[in-house]
Formats: sequence, C-alpha cells, structure tokens
Amino acid sequence: MNSTARHMVVSGPVGTGKTMLILFALHMLCLTQPNLRVAIARQEKKTLYSTLIPSFKKMLQFGMRNSSGSPIHVYGGERRPQELHYYNGSQIVFTGFESDKFFGGEWSIIYVNELRMVSEEPYNDVSARLRGGGYRTPDGREVYIIIGDTNPSSPRSWIKQRAEEGRLVMRPTTLYDNPKYAVNGKLTAEGLDYRKTLETSYTGYQFDRYVKGLWSGAEGLIFSMYDPEKFERDIRMDRVPSDWTWSGSVDYGTNHPASYGLWATSPNRKRTWHMKEIYRTGLTASKLADHIIRLHETCQVPMRIPIVGDSASDHNQTLRDKKLRVIDADKRVMFGIDIVKQWLMGVDGREVLFNTNALSHPVDEKLRNAGKPTQTIEEFDGYTHKPADKQNTGTEKDDMPWKEKGGDDGMDKTRYHLVKIFRKKTNYNPEIRVAPARSFV
Repeated sequence: MNSTARHMVVSGPVGTGKTMLILFALHMLCLTQPNLRVAIARQEKKTLYSTLIPSFKKMLQFGMRNSSGSPIHVYGGERRPQELHYYNGSQIVFTGFESDKFFGGEWSIIYVNELRMVSEEPYNDVSARLRGGGYRTPDGREVYIIIGDTNPSSPRSWIKQRAEEGRLVMRPTTLYDNPKYAVNGKLTAEGLDYRKTLETSYTGYQFDRYVKGLWSGAEGLIFSMYDPEKFERDIRMDRVPSDWTWSGSVDYGTNHPASYGLWATSPNRKRTWHMKEIYRTGLTASKLADHIIRLHETCQVPMRIPIVGDSASDHNQTLRDKKLRVIDADKRVMFGIDIVKQWLMGVDGREVLFNTNALSHPVDEKLRNAGKPTQTIEEFDGYTHKPADKQNTGTEKDDMPWKEKGGDDGMDKTRYHLVKIFRKKTNYNPEIRVAPARSFV
C-alpha cells in the first residue's frame, strides 16, 4: 500500500495468502481514498467467478443481508458482480484480457490474478492504461501500479526476466506470511498439516515451485528452445486468414486429461496456429466427441475437418461413429520430437504459434488443485527425459526412455499434428534432424 513501484508481482508457493493480501490492500485503498479506478483481471473474465470473487465475497461479505452497512454497492448481481462502487466514488471493475473495455479504460490500479497465465505483450498493452488519477502514498505522492500474483514458474518466464532486469519489483511470500497457517513466526497445527500435504503432493521441479517458491525448471528438458514470448500469442479467431485450412488432433484420457486441439494452417503448410483446445479430465471418448462437435459449431469450422488421433486405442472409431473424420496418428515418439524441434527452431521457414486464449472451457480444477498443467502451453516446462540404458528405434513406434514430466497429453496431440502436416509438405530426411535420438538417452 506504500509502494511507489509501477510494476509489482507478489510471488510464492501455494497457500501463502497472496490473493487475499492483495484484495485486502485494494479494499482498504478504495475505502480510504476517493475516486480510484481499480481493474481486477484474469486471462479470461469468466474464471473470476469460480476463483477470486468467492474469496473476495467471503472476506467482505458484501451484498449479503447481514451487511446492510457495507460501504459497497454490488452491480450486476450478487452471484456474478460486474463492478463494486464505494460511497466515496472509488470503483472496482472485474474484467478479463479478452475485454475491449479493459484495454480501453483508464485505471489507477490494475491487479492481474494468476499473472503467469498472461503473456508479456498484452500485459504491456494494459499497463499503458494506468492514468487518470492514481492513489496517494503517505508522503503525498500520486502512484499508479499494475500488480500481479503468481506461483513461480520457469526461470525463463518473462516475469522472472523482468524482475532480474529491474523492470518490476518481486515480493516473495512464504507459508509463514499467511495468518491462517502461522502465528508469531511459527506454523500452527493447521499450517503444519497443510505443509505436510504440499510436501507429499509435489515432486521434482513442481516441489521447488509450489512448496519452496523457487522459479525452477525441470532437468532434462526436451524443448529447451521453447520461449513463451516467442511462441505464445493472443490470437483471435477472426485473425485467421480466410485461405487457411482447419484440422484437429487428439490424445485421449479419462484420469489423465483428454486433449483436443483445433489448428489453422497456411496453404503452403509452413505456418500453423494452435487456436482452440479442450483439456479436461473425466471425458470418455464419446463425451469428448460431443465436446469436439460443439467446439466446431461454436468456432464455425467445418464438422468434417481431418482429425489426427491416437491410433493405439479404439477411441478413433468412437469419434468416427459420431461422424468425425479421424486419421490414425504416426506415434513414433523420437521421430515426432525431432519434428516438433524443427518447428520450434523455424527450420525451412516454418512457424508454430499457440493461442494464449485457446482453452475453450473453464480450467479443470482437478488439474489445478493437483498442480498439473491445465492446458498445452503449460506442459513445455515439464516435458523431460531421464537416462535409459537402451532404446528401441524401430519403424513402428519408439520406446521412450523413462520420463518424469508434468504432463504429455498436449505434447502428444501437438506432435501428431506437426508430424502430419510436415509429412504432407515433404518426405522426412533424417539428415536434417535437429539432434539424433541418442542425444536424449
């Protein structure tokens, strides 16, 4: 509340109270200073109603019958409030990065919840909207601030890099900062129990991130050339050129997430964009087919576009029975990894981009609560190989070395798609492989 930093990120492992800390600070500022314009945003506005807003309502009890003296009026309904207006003229607006109103507004404070889900380009765009009346620090200075909270992610993240360059202030938090779990510098019984739960839930780089609060990457990373700043964009459906073709790729799962991707590809097959996806647990092949059909209808793409599907299961036939056009995937793993590497490195002028707004449904809370990837772009940082004594590189399917990974469902469907359009373009030439298969062993 006393900071003069224009860019600030509150970072730390799960359970440290980052979100509630910021919400409380914003509420106190709006109570004590008139005419503030505060935007609270997530990557998608609709996800606020299942994540942040319930916490805010619990803290403030605004709009409830037992709070007739509340300093806040609720606009847009108690269940899905759009704005909060304080009697002194300050306002809090709930919004998302898909909203033109967000990018067109003028704000005193912008709070981005789960900042790691947002790429740097739209972050820069909205930070330029900080104007029109800031808040006053105790020494009388007028300050504008864009603040985010996040669990640590890859050390290659743009957030971490900006902090190291001194272009934003990073405020680390620990479990001891949460008054629910710690008193006078000591964990309570509830805090000890919660820490034990965390320590038994995560391993490897996820333990470093979500328990220790470190910006850590996985060892043995396969796609080390993947840079979110380079390969992730906020791409609207109406920006896809009219002469591009649509296709899909799918990796099935029930306990693991089923992952379906909708791709747009240029006529020369050198450019391809991952535009929309389904990434959910608990979907049988039949239910997944229904979701795919609805996605095609919503996106207004032809129902019979070609879909490359995991040929190791009977699920392809289930989709065909639903009148979807499914092609068996080439499942050679090391071969496919080499092809993906070539796409990421731009060999022969190829380009692959991933839409940061690809997810076509709310985040799967089962995955989020388990600290697992919730969409394809979150898998890159955890897709790793560990050493193996030997590897079969036969023509049908490569046996993978033992893997420790955060998820591979989106990686598999990405591999199926890129291999398919690569082979349409040209015959595979082993001499231009980025690296031989044995370099992963």
